[in-house]
Amino acid sequence: MNASKKELLGNVLETALSWLVALAMFIYGIAKPLQFSNMEPKQKIIAELSGMELMWSFYGYSISYPIFIGILEVGGACLLLFRRTRLLACLLLSSILLNIILQDIIYEVNRGALRAAIFYQLSLLIIAYRYKGQLIEVFMKLTQKPDSKFVFSKKIKMLGLAFLLLIVLRLVEFFISNYKG
Repeated sequence: MNASKKELLGNVLETALSWLVALAMFIYGIAKPLQFSNMEPKQKIIAELSGMELMWSFYGYSISYPIFIGILEVGGACLLLFRRTRLLACLLLSSILLNIILQDIIYEVNRGALRAAIFYQLSLLIIAYRYKGQLIEVFMKLTQKPDSKFVFSKKIKMLGLAFLLLIVLRLVEFFISNYKG
């Protein structure tokens, strides 16, 4: 297979997977408020709840959190539709899907839901692989050695100031979290 046909096939696969995951994330995101809005409190003690009942009770306690997750899912789905924002969408949706996969495993949620989440995550990995050059470039920039012109005395001053700021911020956090007003 020549390079142009291989590239065309890769583009078709990337687009199809993007549409598939975007559609699923859009549906899941839109359904989040409906999924958890009619949760009736269980008349059981926590020890009697199954893992799935416990997790669903948590999400159903306040509709705000599921709505927030739904907004992120819909936003990621929209970003996934455009090639220019596809890598960002893969990173955003992967963080959401990895959380879902872990919760589905730990709380023993329906195996079909777990398999679907794993399938969507693998699809995102395939899409992201096509952008491996950009990922490597960003990683290299984030981990590159700092400019050697930055002298040692400036580093010491910067670290000292950062330490002082850390102390001030920690005190602010302490007073905020212990405020009784």
